[in-house]
Amino acid sequence: MGQPKTIAVFSGKGGVGKSTIAAALAVAAGNSTILDSDPQATLATWGDRRNQEPSVLTVPMSRVGLTAAKLQTRYAFVDTPGALVGGVLDVLRTADLVVVPTPIDQFDLDALGGTLDALSMAGSASVLIINRLHPSASAETALEIVKDIGCLVCPIVVRERASHKRAAIDGLTALESEPNSPAATEIQQVWSWLQQQLEGRLS
Repeated sequence: MGQPKTIAVFSGKGGVGKSTIAAALAVAAGNSTILDSDPQATLATWGDRRNQEPSVLTVPMSRVGLTAAKLQTRYAFVDTPGALVGGVLDVLRTADLVVVPTPIDQFDLDALGGTLDALSMAGSASVLIINRLHPSASAETALEIVKDIGCLVCPIVVRERASHKRAAIDGLTALESEPNSPAATEIQQVWSWLQQQLEGRLS
């Protein structure tokens, strides 16, 4: 097996759902390892409650590239700090694709400029995913808001779902604990779309 494809989940602002998205996508992808480079260690703690793949490794940002290159899995998912801190550009440069989750909230949208500037400086291929959209909100309206954001936008939105929170308690994702739920379906659809982008970029 060659070097894993590395997907970093990044935002310059905390509270956007990075860790939930990173864990869920890693499970959806299968044959994955999660690298937790966030000092808050959210996914490392989540991983302590698991007894199944994907495994979670705590890795400082300076070691993400070297660690990912030695993995025996097909994918490496990197959970990054929720801030524009030193070292994050190096992580973004190692990634084959950067996933940027954002809620449709004015404070979160205001912070996207700094996030996209960092991606530009890193020269990273990136996609934006609308995350935590209210269950009754219009996906079409949300997508219209970010259509000119300057970044490829995933056409599938991820809504705020209690399934994600319930699953995290047991070190799981909604795909594992409630595989037939709307939450699981959304994540699987997002991963299918992301996989097409990733394979198109690397082909």
